[in-house]
Amino acid sequence: MRIGSYPTLLFYPNGKSGNYLYYRGDRTFEALDDFVMTYLNSHVHVPTVSQLRNTDRPIAYVLGANRIDRSALTRIAYRLNGLVAIAIVEDESLRDKLSESDYTTIVFKYKGFIKDIESTNEEDVLKDIVAALPKIELIDPEKLKNIRNKLRRGEQTPWVLYFSTKGSDRLVLHQMRMSFPNLNFGEIDCDVWAELCSSLHVEAAPAWAVLKRGGAYQRAYAPADARTFVRTAAAALSLHTLSASDLNKILEGDVGVWVLLVVPHGSPWDSMAGPFTQTSMHFNNDENVSFGIMICTASTDQHCRRVAPEKPVVLLQNFTRRHTYRGELNERELLEYINMLRDSEDLELTENQVLEISDPSREHAWLVAYLPAHCGAFCDDLAHHWMIVASKLRPLTFVRVGMLQCAKIKSGFCTNIRSATARLYPIASGQHYSVSLQHLSQAPYILEWALQFIDDSVVKLNWKLFAKTVIAEELNPTSGNKPWLVYFHSPRCYRCYEMYADFAIAGILLNNAVQLGKVNCLNERGLCQHEHITSYPSLKLYLGRNSRQRFSSVVTLQVRDHKSILEEIEPHLRRYDASLLATRDGAASNSIRHDEF
Repeated sequence: MRIGSYPTLLFYPNGKSGNYLYYRGDRTFEALDDFVMTYLNSHVHVPTVSQLRNTDRPIAYVLGANRIDRSALTRIAYRLNGLVAIAIVEDESLRDKLSESDYTTIVFKYKGFIKDIESTNEEDVLKDIVAALPKIELIDPEKLKNIRNKLRRGEQTPWVLYFSTKGSDRLVLHQMRMSFPNLNFGEIDCDVWAELCSSLHVEAAPAWAVLKRGGAYQRAYAPADARTFVRTAAAALSLHTLSASDLNKILEGDVGVWVLLVVPHGSPWDSMAGPFTQTSMHFNNDENVSFGIMICTASTDQHCRRVAPEKPVVLLQNFTRRHTYRGELNERELLEYINMLRDSEDLELTENQVLEISDPSREHAWLVAYLPAHCGAFCDDLAHHWMIVASKLRPLTFVRVGMLQCAKIKSGFCTNIRSATARLYPIASGQHYSVSLQHLSQAPYILEWALQFIDDSVVKLNWKLFAKTVIAEELNPTSGNKPWLVYFHSPRCYRCYEMYADFAIAGILLNNAVQLGKVNCLNERGLCQHEHITSYPSLKLYLGRNSRQRFSSVVTLQVRDHKSILEEIEPHLRRYDASLLATRDGAASNSIRHDEF
């Protein structure tokens, strides 16, 4: 906002969610009033007409410029802009045609309907004009039931519901209908249908809600902007507002796969609504996943505290299995988490499966996490990172990933599990490698540890080895020399750990087409300076001289996901020596399965 001094005054013409204007005038009421009126006059014009208009739109004729304060008239015109045309009639004969009463200030006309308004008070005039506008359909319980059934049977047009009580401002309802001409609008009078409003989670009116295609119901919670809410809610077909009974049924595992945003009473959650709603839209056409928001009141708070004792949480309830999302709530990461969970349904192992994995005759490499009982939130976090590990290793078809959760198994093998541990079981080997997960608890570090045993082809390069193998020039180069793919990193760089797995997996999937190396730039500063490494991580492809290439060359590659690395490197290798890719494994995108038993 560039607030450089205090006090600073900002004017929001369209509400706090819209654009704003700086006020830099005198600090007097008169100057401020002039500033606002100048803005209004620049956006609406109240003309003086010499003949009556023939229009299908509502119009209000002001019978004389002096009948109502000009500033008040401008404010009325601004608030009714788009709904009702305002015009001044000075000609006496025209005024007589419009009304025979000398007390009439304004004549409202719409089609065959005519209403005389005698008040000169701004708010009363506005109220009378709004009352004369075409009525919004009133909704009773039976009508609501019919609407919802039609939407469930395939009717396409959503319904916007406005909950009102005596004295509710209906101008905003008409403005909303004007803003969304392609949606149906209905009004529910909570003075008449108090029980219906309560069943729809409306404790106080006015309030807004949307009934969507497919029958999902979602209500708006303050301080949501009504227009933004209607626009997004109508598009988020799989998102529901939940009652306490709905939440309990879902948590008991009776109703399929649900992604839940559970908010205890009084907890702030405004920043969570947007990304949660946007994520739900990715599943509009997926009948197997639903999204729900449960905002607890004082009377229902015990239901929320059951799963969210301190603050709002996002859960994925897959029948009786429950997973708590612990990452940053943004659309990309939440979507990745949901898809990762759906792909990791068979990640959990039984004791019998673990015993089979321990057999030296196994046909796959196995990476297994052993999580002890009574591990609490720490193991919940580990389970989340283990799913990330499984997802990242999925392209390696010879690797399987599993997890033994001893919190669910109280005897046998689990009695020997004292702390969280990871084990890597190589293919057809009687040995395994172990590491404590107490201090290696995040996916990037776990992956770096595991990949060194899954494939040991990545060479740790120092200056001497680099000069001898990577950039050494041969007088008579042989066809057997392979290019080098080198990963430059720093142990102080978290991003380097995050991206290392993609480098290593890309190297494995190239199936010996290149030689792989990595350089620790903290230890090998001279080497990294010589290679002009200015950021971490960096990735370079070194192509020596061969029969097609008279001079050696170096190609800088972008450090991205393994698929992107492969797509970028393969054209270079094909031009350099097409035979290098002859044994390229074409099944790079095959999935890791966890049900091999």
